[in-house]
Amino acid sequence: LIARCLSALGQHEEAQGMITPQVKETAAADYDIAFWLASFYAMEGLNDEAIEWLRHAVKLGNENYPYFARNSKLNNLRDDPRFLDLMNDLKLRWEKRN
Repeated sequence: LIARCLSALGQHEEAQGMITPQVKETAAADYDIAFWLASFYAMEGLNDEAIEWLRHAVKLGNENYPYFARNSKLNNLRDDPRFLDLMNDLKLRWEKRN
């Protein structure tokens, strides 16, 4: 979370330095941390990494379509076809369950 704050303040180098192997290891096992890491990468304009971690968050069970759809930290991804595909899939899953 601190990395996202630093990114928002324009302190990109310091923010990226906070993403340690331990952070990635934790994100690999926790869908909330995977989402936060994805949103950090999206804020940094690192779309490939952001999409990778969003997909991983979904794989781990984070299928909260409304949150993904409204979260402003993902705005850099909104025109990415991979994000649009992911969102379409999430929307279908969400509608089936709700």
